[in-house]
Amino acid sequence: EGPETIVVTLTDIVAGASISLGTNTTFTITVNDNAGLPFINFTSTASSGLEDQAAILTVQLSRISAQDVTFQWSTDASNTTAQNNETVLGGNTFPADYTNAPIVPPATITIPANQLTATIDLGIQNDNLHEPTEMIEAGFTGSITNAQVGTNSYHLYTILDNDTPTIQFASAEASGDESATSHNFTVTLSNPSYLDSEVGVQTNGLSTALDGD
Repeated sequence: EGPETIVVTLTDIVAGASISLGTNTTFTITVNDNAGLPFINFTSTASSGLEDQAAILTVQLSRISAQDVTFQWSTDASNTTAQNNETVLGGNTFPADYTNAPIVPPATITIPANQLTATIDLGIQNDNLHEPTEMIEAGFTGSITNAQVGTNSYHLYTILDNDTPTIQFASAEASGDESATSHNFTVTLSNPSYLDSEVGVQTNGLSTALDGD
């Protein structure tokens, strides 16, 4: 908290006393806070969630402050594998993995006086692209007012993909002349994948053609 004052005032003279009030009738005492600035921390250093879930990070002060606390935060590009812009793959455009996490310049958030916490929404975006596990590292950067950085200055959030595709033949059957040396069959994914997809192929007991035909 900031400096506080106590004002002592001389008021009425007791009846019958042979004194009168002088010019200095007030005395001010200033109480300076000696607790130091509160520490600001992420409440945890790591968490995870599916990409269709909100990613809300909580920032907390070590104690309540009588003054507004402002801080800046951004993502650390060296430890962030998720993309915060559109991805073009195979001619298709997919939305960013997250939208609310800045790199440059950092974003500013205020913890109002007499409150302990503030939240950060990373703005995770749900898409239908099969992707590997991705990470976003958020941390305090830039200026902090009326607080000091604690030990939990970064938070690593892991985005878990929820778009594992299914694979199948494009049609259940096809025909062709036996004079053809080969036949092509189309296999499709239910949704696009950022990862290579592999599947084994073999004939089974329902086949009536003999080996070598």
